[in-house]
Amino acid sequence: MNEIQEKLLSIFKCFAKICEKHNLKYYAVGGTMLGAVRHRGFIPWDNDMDIIMPRPDYETFLTIAPSELPDNLFLQCHYTENKWYHPFSKIRDSNTTAIEKEFLNSDINNGLWIDIFPIDNRVASKAKNIVNDFVYRILMRRLMCSYKIKRNLLGKIKSILLIIMLPSKEFCWKKMNNTLTKYNNIDGCKYFRSPWDLRPAYKYLYPYEWIRELINVKFEDTYIKIPIDYDKYLSYVFGNYMELPPLEKRTSGSHNITILDTKRSYKDIKKTI
Repeated sequence: MNEIQEKLLSIFKCFAKICEKHNLKYYAVGGTMLGAVRHRGFIPWDNDMDIIMPRPDYETFLTIAPSELPDNLFLQCHYTENKWYHPFSKIRDSNTTAIEKEFLNSDINNGLWIDIFPIDNRVASKAKNIVNDFVYRILMRRLMCSYKIKRNLLGKIKSILLIIMLPSKEFCWKKMNNTLTKYNNIDGCKYFRSPWDLRPAYKYLYPYEWIRELINVKFEDTYIKIPIDYDKYLSYVFGNYMELPPLEKRTSGSHNITILDTKRSYKDIKKTI
């Protein structure tokens, strides 16, 4: 493991301990699940950890975690940091620095993180998913206008129009959350989605049967939970997932981190920017 992965693993262990104590369900997802299966740990070139939780477990975790995480870890969500508008959460190590470009001028916690995503019901209807996705994306783009990101002229015009049309950020947040959870009270729903996946929902739905049962698998010097039917998910997302990608595609992902330091707090570094 590199230094970043060691920090992420430390955060994950604290997260998993809380989940075990309170019997909360979670799953590794995306590259984290792939790493667990193919490498028994991190993908060597990946500096990222993604976790999903069923919505009820996720909401319970949000209420419990702030009082149970160690002092250096901060649960970043809309309830703990009102400038955070994403519909998912991060657990950040406040003694480190990982500043993404979009947050360079924002006074939020900018420590290294692991992502925690809720999963919600989705129906099979193509039309309903198109509408649901459209509303979600518009609201998300409006909330992103709050971040001090450099935009071209067209981007500035779009931001101004969105702010004029939807002036209340709190209304947008509540509407976005309601949009994501719209179908959660439907009994027998066969599909799920999470806001981590920005691909069209009418094309990419995940059957609940893929994640009904969990198993523990080795992940570095600990264990992590993944679905027993991990092969169906990984094949769907990555194709022949056991085959290593070519060297030019072995990158750490899409996070646009501009300042990274595993030993210094973002609070100290931001004083020098």
